[in-house]
Amino acid sequence: MDKYIVEKSKDNYDILKIVNDKRSIYIGSKYNEKREIDKFINLAGEMTEKDNYVVLGLGTGNHIKELIKAKHNQAKILVIECEKEWSNKLNFKDKDVIVAKSIEDIQNFLYNYVNEFNIHYLKIIPYANYNKIYEKDIVYECKYIKDYFEKLTININTKMKFHDVWFKCKFKNLKYLCESKYISELKSKYKNKPAIIVSAGPSLSKNIECLKDNKNALIISGGRTLKSLLGINVMPNYVTIMDSSENSYKLVQDYMHRYNNPLIYMDNIHNYILNEHSGEKIIFTTDKNTQKLYTSEEVNINIGGSVAHIMTELAIFMGCNPIVFIGQDFAYTNDKGHADIANSPWEGVELENYKDNGDIYVKDLNGELVRTSISLNTFRKDMEYIINNHKDIKFINATEGGALINGAENKTLKETLENINCNLEDLTILQEKPDENIIVKNKIINCVKNTIVNINKINKLSIEILDLLKKAEQSIKFDLKNKQDIFIKLEKLEKKYTNIEKEIYFFEDLLYPIIHEVSYDKRCIINNNDNYTDWIIKQIKRKELYYSKINNIYKEKVSFIEKCLNEIE
Repeated sequence: MDKYIVEKSKDNYDILKIVNDKRSIYIGSKYNEKREIDKFINLAGEMTEKDNYVVLGLGTGNHIKELIKAKHNQAKILVIECEKEWSNKLNFKDKDVIVAKSIEDIQNFLYNYVNEFNIHYLKIIPYANYNKIYEKDIVYECKYIKDYFEKLTININTKMKFHDVWFKCKFKNLKYLCESKYISELKSKYKNKPAIIVSAGPSLSKNIECLKDNKNALIISGGRTLKSLLGINVMPNYVTIMDSSENSYKLVQDYMHRYNNPLIYMDNIHNYILNEHSGEKIIFTTDKNTQKLYTSEEVNINIGGSVAHIMTELAIFMGCNPIVFIGQDFAYTNDKGHADIANSPWEGVELENYKDNGDIYVKDLNGELVRTSISLNTFRKDMEYIINNHKDIKFINATEGGALINGAENKTLKETLENINCNLEDLTILQEKPDENIIVKNKIINCVKNTIVNINKINKLSIEILDLLKKAEQSIKFDLKNKQDIFIKLEKLEKKYTNIEKEIYFFEDLLYPIIHEVSYDKRCIINNNDNYTDWIIKQIKRKELYYSKINNIYKEKVSFIEKCLNEIE
């Protein structure tokens, strides 16, 4: 007997019947399927331009077809279906619909369509009784989505809280940019050379001593593990610091002056770190304008997740193979949050400082269970995603504890180092290019000067634009004859504004809260039931809000920028 049977409901809809050894289950209503579909659509609420949907249950797809008709044309739909055999058999296809075959499909959907500017419009909708029938089966997928939501929310809150600090750090760090090299110079520099990624997990204490005899593998450390390495007289080849918080500085403040190898840093890290580091500095940035100061080549390195992910991506970028992990537990091994030798000045390593009611248990290296958090487990999955995307590279998990990392071979660090037969030449120091430093310095000075000039230009222009926006709104409301002329003039001024704004550098962090606020202002969000006039007026409101707020931000920072410029010159 077929496990999946399509029957007709009393009101003539196709509904799915699933037959197994214990019982038969209907997905939907065999009596009134239209009512079930209507309930599903009502759960979606008001349809807007920002929506994306996670649908629990594929059924025969009728509810999804109705959602496609009702949704905004930009919205995307992810369908989670536990009966993979049925989803393959039905083979539902639409350009805006993804039926998840694996956790990677869910991951890709979230990464591609759900971001900080629409996360609060992600709608999870169960179809009929699906979430009750498959409650235990969809726990992991729902937890993954929840964790992604929480991660983006943390990102939003962090940017909201630290935007001004980051902005100031970026400008204070400009003088260090003048003497830094760009990350592009490390591309494929260590082709097929082994690299050891040193993380601060609880198991680090087990085998870090093995690194004393290392002569063949590149050692890449984060800020937290610098103290641990220097404590055994091991100088890492690279230290990577991407976190711009004051705590990031506190972790290295007693050790950075002793570290004289290259520092790979983000352009908004605490300026005290750069001031105390006397070695070579290598900058990495997501700001395209900053990148252009050094190179026209676009460098794409994923900086998501933890510093361990960034160090791994950097090792891949540098051509390293194999890549070895130590201290990468992704778990509370032996009921600890970090290794004893990598504790922070303000927090102990004991589980009490880290545990949460939402903690889960996952398989460790020996197939037994180990406690971890949702976020650590997501980090583990993210690392597995990196590993899976680089099948040409051998990854070795020499942590000797913690959670199992799929795709990485498990070995002891001692065994790993014994089997590495590589002559690691002294490739750490990059070639000195004093002329390039002078060129970069002159570019930075010109950019800052131009930024000040362009801020003055943009302030005057925004006043004109705001005045025209008021006239545009009136022309729409009262259907004035000259409305076409107003909109043509407005379009020209906005184009001019955009071109000038492109020449204002280093303001990305500072503008984030304004862009986020405008993005979520309900007065500006377009709904499916808006008519043409509503649509135009909401566009005008969105622009009014943006230009009025952004104008003040630019004006407030001119004197600070001038002070930073004097320090560079």
